[in-house]
Amino acid sequence: MMTTWSRRRKSAPENPYAYAIRVLSRRDYSKRALQQKLEACGLDEAVVASTLERLCAEGLLDDFRYGVALCRRLIERGYGPLYIRNVFREKGVEAQCDRILADVENVTDAEPSAFMAIDSAAQTHSERDEEDIWVRRAKAVIRQFERTRWKASVCDNASVWQRAAALLQRRGFNSECARRALGAVPRT
Repeated sequence: MMTTWSRRRKSAPENPYAYAIRVLSRRDYSKRALQQKLEACGLDEAVVASTLERLCAEGLLDDFRYGVALCRRLIERGYGPLYIRNVFREKGVEAQCDRILADVENVTDAEPSAFMAIDSAAQTHSERDEEDIWVRRAKAVIRQFERTRWKASVCDNASVWQRAAALLQRRGFNSECARRALGAVPRT
């Protein structure tokens, strides 16, 4: 006898506030994501709205805090500002994006990532002050890929330079930032 599995819709929780607290205890959510999760349970829009207002008033649901954590994770993984903006738009916290990216130095300084550890070891303090933070991060991404995936240096091989430029653009660094991070195209 063959048994078929079916997804049945969860019944609406008796106490939406307690359910939201349980959901938030596992990980942080944006307001829009938690709203979608509560509505998927079959809760009325008015109940969802009042629950979200209460959570925001108590400081348990904060799009800015969620955005800072999201931005930190993406920067640590080597992504640039254009990619981060797209992710913020998808997650529904685009209103916080400009404020967070404007203060990106403070977002990331508390916990240096592996990319920034490589970056800070390679540059002197005066060089770091003169360069844009996104150029430094782009250089750190390239150094990481040179060490782990590419056999040649970006400075020595035009084909690797092109791969590096494409990588930076896929990761959300604009073309000006990529050019400043990579330097001139090698003549080989």
